[in-house]
Amino acid sequence: MVAFGILRHLHRCGIAVPEETSVIGFDDTLFCEASNPPLTTVKVQDEQIGRMAGTLLLNALDQVAASVTLSVEPSIVERASTALPARQ
Repeated sequence: MVAFGILRHLHRCGIAVPEETSVIGFDDTLFCEASNPPLTTVKVQDEQIGRMAGTLLLNALDQVAASVTLSVEPSIVERASTALPARQ
């Protein structure tokens, strides 16, 4: 939601996205593709996180004590709100 506010503010200020600056959001909601310009985002695997959380909860309920390190690999969903840096 913050990235949408930034896009709106930049538009009001006359700053072109991505020609003058790039904007990237987080979470890849349904609105990202519908924004103007469509918002590039970092996407996390919600289903994978939910599965891990469920497993940890079930283990806690079964009183299975364990030290756990979880890692989730994010990905970039590239859309039109980012551009390569201009060469000078």
